[in-house]
Amino acid sequence: MRQLFLAAALIASSAWCAEAPTPSQMYMVSAAFSDHGGLFYYRVVDVQPDGRDVVIRYSRIGWTDPAICPRKIVQSAQVRLRNRTIKDLVKRNNPCAVKPQDLAATVRKYSIRGGHFETFSVGVVATCGPMTSVLELPDESRVNLAKVKSANRTMGRLWDLVSDIVNPAFGEGDVFQGLGADDSVLQRAGQEIAPELASGRYDQGLEAAVRGNDLEWEHPRMRDLLTDYHGPRTDLGLDSVTFIALINAEQYRFRGFAKPGYPRLAAMAHIQGDVSLQLSVDPSTGKVSEVDASSGNQLLRDSASAAAKEWRFEPNSVSPGKIGITLRYSLQCK
Repeated sequence: MRQLFLAAALIASSAWCAEAPTPSQMYMVSAAFSDHGGLFYYRVVDVQPDGRDVVIRYSRIGWTDPAICPRKIVQSAQVRLRNRTIKDLVKRNNPCAVKPQDLAATVRKYSIRGGHFETFSVGVVATCGPMTSVLELPDESRVNLAKVKSANRTMGRLWDLVSDIVNPAFGEGDVFQGLGADDSVLQRAGQEIAPELASGRYDQGLEAAVRGNDLEWEHPRMRDLLTDYHGPRTDLGLDSVTFIALINAEQYRFRGFAKPGYPRLAAMAHIQGDVSLQLSVDPSTGKVSEVDASSGNQLLRDSASAAAKEWRFEPNSVSPGKIGITLRYSLQCK
């Protein structure tokens, strides 16, 4: 048994010592944290040969309305590069040229602890001849990348691998964010490949990406990531999820009613609740002469007070003295 083990180790070592093969296929999974909504986003770059061509499929699992009502979405785009090979794409940035154990040792050697608001880590899974190589590229806040590149240029280039593949195929901007691409098309394509994402095919890369980031996720699985995915969603804007109701509205008769606006900052902070107003009204004209907000969050009070100053009741529809009014602010995320 010992001899068999040593023989297997020698074969594996010989495979790495020989000239590194080019990946016959590969994919990369990234995990990125954004302070916009305080959420993690995930991307999968799948590179596959197809005859004389290379097909690159780029998918994103993220959210719409991230700051107010997060709704999970899957977007995907695909490009066929004619008469190209994976070797043409990776050029000198070949993931098969780096041993996973050497990369891990270098990351430990140059590990650092730095502050950050956003993070980006990558798991690379490449088929290198008869072997599968899994590389873990932690966020730059965890490793002194300048020293890594100085010590081993081949290893340091790996942090550029995603952009080396994605940029020539999809452009240097973000195809999923504001580049004129039809989001409905991206989401329909995402819906079609969601079952494949959930199949477990990309879980090795996801595990590597999660280990290199600030995620506390014991057994990362794409299927768990997609449990609350319900197909294409539309960002309908603030007005579609914020509601303001006048309590007991049937008791009042208005000649002019200004609807309060829901402060965006309040919506982003998920501030909801009632605002109580005391209004001084001239019974003969119905005009509001004074507004006093007696309870409620200050952001909501300001909104309610500004609107109430514009109200006008039907003449002689209210009694002299102050009128108690309650406005209810609520978020209804669907």
